Amino acid sequence: MEQIIPLISLLITAIGVILAAKPGKRATIVLCTAFALMGFFYVCILNLNKIEFKIKDINLLIQGIIPTTLLFTSSATIAILIIIFIVRRKKSIKPPIDQDSPKVHGQETSQKTVDTQLLHKVRKYHAIDPTVKKFLPYSVNRSSQIEKMEISLLEPKIAHQLIWLIHGNEDQCNEELLNCVQLFYWNDFYAGKNSTQPEIIPIECPDASNESKFEPLMKNRIKIKLRTPNQSKENMNESELMQLLDQFYNGPIIICTTLKTPELKQWKTGIISHLETFRKNLGQRESGLPLIFCIIVIYKEDKRSRRKDRKFNLKIKQRIANYSYITLPELSDIYKNDIEKWEEKDFVRKYLSTDDLSELHDMYQKPAYRNGVSMRVLSDEIKKRYFL
Repeated sequence: MEQIIPLISLLITAIGVILAAKPGKRATIVLCTAFALMGFFYVCILNLNKIEFKIKDINLLIQGIIPTTLLFTSSATIAILIIIFIVRRKKSIKPPIDQDSPKVHGQETSQKTVDTQLLHKVRKYHAIDPTVKKFLPYSVNRSSQIEKMEISLLEPKIAHQLIWLIHGNEDQCNEELLNCVQLFYWNDFYAGKNSTQPEIIPIECPDASNESKFEPLMKNRIKIKLRTPNQSKENMNESELMQLLDQFYNGPIIICTTLKTPELKQWKTGIISHLETFRKNLGQRESGLPLIFCIIVIYKEDKRSRRKDRKFNLKIKQRIANYSYITLPELSDIYKNDIEKWEEKDFVRKYLSTDDLSELHDMYQKPAYRNGVSMRVLSDEIKKRYFL
């Protein structure tokens, strides 16, 4: 009987070690360890002077203090190993997430980041291209702007005069909207005609000192952007420029120029009128593909002259109102219901790896954000929470 007890004790110890691999089993581990030690000590007391092990048919007699010392040492070693295992396991187990505890924004730690990711409902999604990853956070609903773009493409009578005037505060990420149209919205509102994404060609607008040479400068800058500086004469006509555009890209083309309000102060006449006239004179591409001219106006405000800037920006808005037929609705802050619509977009579900955007909704509980969040702030939050 005494010979079986050590084996049983070892078995109980092994069970305790196995259970240690499962969280929340510390009471069972302690109990198994206690039984194991009791078994070893029981054997030591009854067999202090003689312990007999039977190996096959050979009787091996071991007497004296050596077996007792070995038993005490082995039992202590096993106990220490189990304790070390429990301590390490306890450190690796994260504390349970308190679902009722309030979330504190702006004070995130690395632990909170891990917990937040665990809360998200993960789904299968496409590997995200770096360009898509860069601009997806800016694609939150701009429904009214996208709708007017779509309408302009559906009007065949003015297809050769396609102009989009995008305007808004610098915090609304005006230029990124055009990239979102290229990557996410184009196929939706131009489906069936041409599935090729448009090519965006940024052109720097001539300054006010060269107003008299506006059109020749614009043509030459477009030619340089097309990487064909030696393929045509210096002073091209409209037909030659359109041929270069068709050779450059067999798909829709968007030529865009960005104007910031401080630059507009230098113009004596309406720069928008110059750009509109330039687009109309270009006419249609021989391929029949769309050529869209995009004017981006960014309202800037310097801290030192904020009052004067706001006054001037208001004048620009009033002037832009005269071009309502080409002007898109002014870019404004994003509201909570815009987030809800954005979640349902196919391209969002395709590239975003989670269904849980509750943290974005929680932002709107802050007093400063209840009346909307600028695109700059919102896109930074999306990047920080879902793309890092």
